[in-house]
Amino acid sequence: PNTSVSSEGILDSQSNQNLVEAIVCQNSDSVMSCMFECVNHSSVAESDFVMCGDNSNPDSVMNDVVPCSNDFSVAESDFFMNGEGENSNPNSVTSDMVHSTNDKSVGESDFVCPDCFQSFNNKYNLKRHVYKFHNDNTTLIQSFKSQCANVGNVAESNFVCPDCLKTFKNRYNLKRHVNKVHSNNTELIESLKNRSLGYQCEDCHLKFSDLKNFKCHQNKVHTSKINQNANYVCLVCHGNFEKREIIFHFKNAHDIDMDHTELELNSFNDFLAWKAEIENNTKSKFISYSTKHINIHGVKYYYFRCHRSGNFMSESKGLRHLKILGSNKINAYCPAALKVTEHTDGKCIVTYQKVHVGHQNDLGHLFLTADERKNIASKIAAKIPLDNILDEIRNSISDAGLERVHLLTKKDLHNIEKSFNLSSNSVKHENDGVSVDMWVREMQNSENPCILFYKTQGSTCTQYSFLKENDFVLIIMTEAQGEILKKFSSDCICIDGTHGVNGYGFELVTLLTIDDLRQGFPCAFLISNRCDQPVLSIFFSCIKQKIGQLQPQIFMSDMAESFFNAWKSEMGVLQKRLFCAWHIDRAWRKNFKKSKALKNKQKHIKLSDHS
Repeated sequence: PNTSVSSEGILDSQSNQNLVEAIVCQNSDSVMSCMFECVNHSSVAESDFVMCGDNSNPDSVMNDVVPCSNDFSVAESDFFMNGEGENSNPNSVTSDMVHSTNDKSVGESDFVCPDCFQSFNNKYNLKRHVYKFHNDNTTLIQSFKSQCANVGNVAESNFVCPDCLKTFKNRYNLKRHVNKVHSNNTELIESLKNRSLGYQCEDCHLKFSDLKNFKCHQNKVHTSKINQNANYVCLVCHGNFEKREIIFHFKNAHDIDMDHTELELNSFNDFLAWKAEIENNTKSKFISYSTKHINIHGVKYYYFRCHRSGNFMSESKGLRHLKILGSNKINAYCPAALKVTEHTDGKCIVTYQKVHVGHQNDLGHLFLTADERKNIASKIAAKIPLDNILDEIRNSISDAGLERVHLLTKKDLHNIEKSFNLSSNSVKHENDGVSVDMWVREMQNSENPCILFYKTQGSTCTQYSFLKENDFVLIIMTEAQGEILKKFSSDCICIDGTHGVNGYGFELVTLLTIDDLRQGFPCAFLISNRCDQPVLSIFFSCIKQKIGQLQPQIFMSDMAESFFNAWKSEMGVLQKRLFCAWHIDRAWRKNFKKSKALKNKQKHIKLSDHS
């Protein structure tokens, strides 16, 4: 028979007791999905939430109250669990009370009490309801506690009370809750106390709740214990500390207060001038110990520290004793420092910590300033005797007091002379290219210039366009050499090339003549990275322009044709040409090695021994 539906949309279970045979609760992925199975396929209103076994509609929404087989009315959009169903195990509370977000057939309530089927918006309200109204249901309460234990000891990570399952943001709030609400649970209180004391001192066995208190205890009580990671030494008590701890140690253990001053300057040059004035007044020196740091906004940071702070690291091999005055380093930490913040507009904020610890500001451990060194170097370059320079400086002592420059020694003068390259007239700079260029410019501006032609690397030559940019050509001949060459060149001219005499690959070509003592006299020099015919033509052309055309009877060179062809193109046809005996000897030996057939004939040929 058909089942009648009342006007209120409630199924009449009295007319047909077989209408709702069972409530089947299926648990899938810890989410409870409930459905009602109709056995006689009776007609039901569209607004009723009834799912038939052969034609179930999961998208239908339950808007009416449906009576359960145990005559318990369930509210709209509630989840419930039948105590006599298949999944009536109270340990499955988690899967039965959590609503799946994918189940669109249920309302907004996600948590339902398994005992009275009342719904809640969150899990905390559900637990509070169970503990308040169903505290006699020990099985249900135990299932909540077992659920908390199975999650993975959330008391350590989420700070959940093991007794009432209330969650807290930190351990302090959890302990305060336990002491206030569960004050009679002494076992729980003791367990929280023991778990919080996680740091124990190895010396006095005291326990601490956090690392900060534990380190503070070690620094104040056990100061004699050396920290393996502490690299900053206090010279007062010789204790080792970390950088952030040694400042507190100066204050707490030795009553040394730090004196910080902050000022604003208009530019970095103003800071350098202020720094020089502070160093002069306090007889100290601040050095930069790291490169400047630039943040994403373009702000630059500079860091300076006392030059006596740190450890002495000797680079010598121990051949000499350390100087009597000792090293500038005190083998400890001095807190005096400067921090400079240079903003994008050029203004500088300077933080100055002026207190020095572990040393006195002695003049003997200071350096000469850059201006003082330049002033002394100018006097040395002016050929003023070193003794006169020392006497002048020592006589300049005034009533204002002694300064570092007044302690100058002759050793300091020699060091300045060496650093400014004043000890040699030829070496002008530590860089060879710069030194040669400075020497050439000096010779060109002298009264008797000896430079006939000069082309440096990296430049172009408009006079001789065939010279490349990386070519180097230097031709030298003095006035005296020119006179000797002009006087004795009618007899013999000798050209000799020297290879591999430096690490730059340059070659030296020397032009010689025979003087009245029948000795070879060098008269002109060519230094170049190439010695082909075009460059040799420049060499002979410059000599021709200086002293005129030469017509020797004999022209001697090595076996390369470039020398002869270049001379002929500039000076004209020669009467006789000779090869250097040493080059002939080397050429013969080279050819003997190539021909095995002539190996047996070497013993029949007597080679002259030429020195």
